[in-house]
Amino acid sequence: MSRETLLTMPRIGRAHSTMFVVACLLAALFPLAALPQSASAQGADQVVINEIFYHPPCQEAFSPCPDAPAEFIEIYNPSGDTIDIAGWRFADGVDYTFPPGSSLSASGYVVIADDLAGFNDFFGQTASGQWAGELSNSGERLALVDAAGAIVNEITYSDGADTPGSWSVNADGNGDSLSLLSAENADGSSFWWGGASPTPGAENANVGQPPTSVVENFVWTVLPDASSPIEVQADIYGGQSVALEYRINYPGSTQTVPMNLDAGDTWRATIPASAYEAGDLVRFRITNNGSQIAPQTADSIDWVGTTVADPAIDSNLPVMEWFTSDANYNSGYNESGSNLHDGVLAYNGQVWDNVGFRIRGAIARSSAWQKRNWKFKFPDHHDFFIDGIDYGVDSIDLQGGYADEARIREVVGHTVADQMGLVA
Repeated sequence: MSRETLLTMPRIGRAHSTMFVVACLLAALFPLAALPQSASAQGADQVVINEIFYHPPCQEAFSPCPDAPAEFIEIYNPSGDTIDIAGWRFADGVDYTFPPGSSLSASGYVVIADDLAGFNDFFGQTASGQWAGELSNSGERLALVDAAGAIVNEITYSDGADTPGSWSVNADGNGDSLSLLSAENADGSSFWWGGASPTPGAENANVGQPPTSVVENFVWTVLPDASSPIEVQADIYGGQSVALEYRINYPGSTQTVPMNLDAGDTWRATIPASAYEAGDLVRFRITNNGSQIAPQTADSIDWVGTTVADPAIDSNLPVMEWFTSDANYNSGYNESGSNLHDGVLAYNGQVWDNVGFRIRGAIARSSAWQKRNWKFKFPDHHDFFIDGIDYGVDSIDLQGGYADEARIREVVGHTVADQMGLVA
């Protein structure tokens, strides 16, 4: 295995903690009785937020690639009576008020969109209204209130990849919409939402199906020392034969330990400290009945994980670690094309799986430079974050410095870092 230590700019965005939280979905079918029922579930006669197309597929013909102008929200009336919704509005998420004369027929649907013309072009339909603002691609709260300001229905969704919520990854720019499985359970819980083909103004494609989001609070020890085990736990509803698969370093051979049911629906497993050494990469995932459930199989990553603290690395500068196979590294180093090769990047104990890398720049690819420029491309919906920058990036470049004929850029950079107190 090739392992390189890279010095980078200060880390962007995610606060360090002893546990890193994600949430995933389980696509296997379980009896409804095995899943949690909310005590606050809406009644069958309540108007509900029924479908959210918050991240349409981007339009590849444009650069940069924007979302298609086809976001929509659908509300549904499961009752047998027509309901007057004039003056109702979305008080959070988007800005829209239903105009005078608006009503929602029995068992009927009303759709509003972010762009009436774009919605019509995309779906061949006419939406009832156009809101101001846009739906967040990473998630936000939507609240439907009546004319008196009382909450009718609300939901806080997330993108299912970078946030602690069990929401469909397929709805995050991959063509699906978030679709409610049962109007009787429209309490905002992710358990009763799934990804499905968008069906504005009609019954959801997945209505009546058993819930698919059954894994929550997937947490683990981050940056353990070499003498401490890695503790992993998750809330798994419908779990039967649950196991934790793990690999040490890259690519690593797959080892399996059972996950044991603790209190309630919490399952736990331990990766023993004897399995790794200081500086090692440790990746893992959860299976149920032999099928991978976390991360989701539809996700752009196959593993989550952490690194083992290495006391030999002592620097005030942030340190990034790059793990790949010798074969991948050599192919990337010697290749003259722009194909991406697979690896893993780690920063401060956080791991980015399935990171593609290649030599950056035609000159660097065709020259005899020993210290080459590299480009790293992060998997979809798993941007890289560093403290001091309030947004993520989907790729980073590491420059070799050969364009600096005077050979002083690295000296100046080191001097500036030293004066800032960053150099050990």
